[in-house]
Amino acid sequence: TLESIYGHYPPESANTLMNLLGSHDTERILTALGDKEVEKLPYEKRAGYKMSKKSHDLAMMRLRLAVCIQMTLPGVPVIYYGDEAGMEGHKDPFCRLPFPWGAEDQALTDFYRRVSWARKEESIFCEGSFLLVYVDADILCYERRYQGQKVVIMVNRSKDTYEIQTEFLSRDAFTGEMGKHFLMEGESFIWLRMPEQAGYTAFVKIDGEFDPE
Repeated sequence: TLESIYGHYPPESANTLMNLLGSHDTERILTALGDKEVEKLPYEKRAGYKMSKKSHDLAMMRLRLAVCIQMTLPGVPVIYYGDEAGMEGHKDPFCRLPFPWGAEDQALTDFYRRVSWARKEESIFCEGSFLLVYVDADILCYERRYQGQKVVIMVNRSKDTYEIQTEFLSRDAFTGEMGKHFLMEGESFIWLRMPEQAGYTAFVKIDGEFDPE
């Protein structure tokens, strides 16, 4: 588990570990998250293989959630070239194709840019301690704490929308939104910065209008 891994490393080591989603030794992360059909193909047909739209959309959703986790766990996020551009590819050598200059997935690139900038702006992600709060098949929640502040990271793999209430005024470290009530849409995430002693609750939104006060 994450707690076990970080329990075996002093903070100085944990905060300098390389957080990788892909590398030249693995299939492209987008391919790994979206499609296993390529594994059934003979070697000579794998080079030009592309996922179906359904598989690609699923992989994109999963990739955004995975990048959220990569950027907020202890350690140093490392992006394998082209992952931010939406490159596909099975294992070596198909994971080492040239960068797709002029054909990048701009929406994904912009997401990587935004999430990287948000991480850079929060010193908690560089030096903060780690606390696992909750995990089940669809929800992951953990905290990073540092110098009286914390960022609560929630990742929602389900299609349900969650309403989150905080005890004190909080800020979404990704969007900049301020408040005490927040919505986390299905298949998305939220990073809430608040005082370390602040409490919060999260529950599935049923019906009715959401009032952010």
